[in-house]
Amino acid sequence: WLIEVLADGIGTLPTLVCIGPAHPDPDSVLLICKKRLPTAEVVVSPPSLVNLAARCHLALSAGGITCYELAAAGIALAVLAVEEHQVRLAEAMVGAGAALSLGERDKIDKQSVRQTFASLQQPDSVASLRSAGRSLFPHSGTPAIVAELRELLGSRNPSAHQWMGTTTTE
Repeated sequence: WLIEVLADGIGTLPTLVCIGPAHPDPDSVLLICKKRLPTAEVVVSPPSLVNLAARCHLALSAGGITCYELAAAGIALAVLAVEEHQVRLAEAMVGAGAALSLGERDKIDKQSVRQTFASLQQPDSVASLRSAGRSLFPHSGTPAIVAELRELLGSRNPSAHQWMGTTTTE
């Protein structure tokens, strides 16, 4: 639906369409891309978004975990809540200034989507969204994850400290 509504606005912009593994009908997206965005690069269920996101200037995304990843990468984004559990995340991202809202799947209209897409392309908007997204994730999560794993493994198995590259005196 978004591709159909925005195809004229996208025009000849370099476009990368990622279809996630949870999409209920990837074939329909492939078909509409072929028809309305014939120069778009389409990727179905990529194993990772890291390299793909690194190529993006802005993104339209469903309201799942990908929003966090895009914001942390400093990519300006507009978010569509396609599932009920995504509404709060989308609202939080918008409230923090890290995303624009495309609305909720069953409560959006073509005109507001076009206006949001136009806003997403404005240099001031892009800069503001990128900055707000990065500010939500100022540090890498890796050290915190490693510390949690060490704690979890260490509390269950004292020898895990040696396995994780640390030593303990017990």
